[in-house]
Amino acid sequence: MPKPAPQEESTAELIPVVDRWLRSLSPSDHESFFNFAKATFSIVEIFLYARFNRYEGTIVDLEKWINRRFRKLNKQKVLMDEIENIKADVEWVRGLLENGEVRFDIGMSRLTMLQKELRGHIESSEKIAKGLDRRTLLLTGADRVLREMEATFGDDPHVAPALESVSQAVWARLTMEV
Repeated sequence: MPKPAPQEESTAELIPVVDRWLRSLSPSDHESFFNFAKATFSIVEIFLYARFNRYEGTIVDLEKWINRRFRKLNKQKVLMDEIENIKADVEWVRGLLENGEVRFDIGMSRLTMLQKELRGHIESSEKIAKGLDRRTLLLTGADRVLREMEATFGDDPHVAPALESVSQAVWARLTMEV
């Protein structure tokens, strides 16, 4: 099933704080943020990227804006739902075996297959969670360091442009590597 196209921005639908912030961005920064928000599944990462681009609103407002424009697949929730379904299937097959409704060898084969599938789903779920946690922690740390540097050196007209360039480069590298 094809994904619906993102909704066009309309002043009536926009969250005011996000709308003001988006209008304050240069066209290239606006496009960059829009593409990042479209491609990234984590609301926290999108929020960090927005903060990096001087967004001062709340994560709640930004999340509302994102949810109105992009359909985000929650892979973790999908996996958790599948895990619950497989667990129910395991119990059902066990019940069939206990009641003698299926041949023992066929039931055990099906049970073994379901248990292996269940372990695979649990492992995948853990990998997703660990990967998101690691990435979010690194991006949060980078955001904090860059903000501290800006607070310390941002008023110096000789340092501010270089700091801005370095910040852009660090953020770009982190989002590509992590």
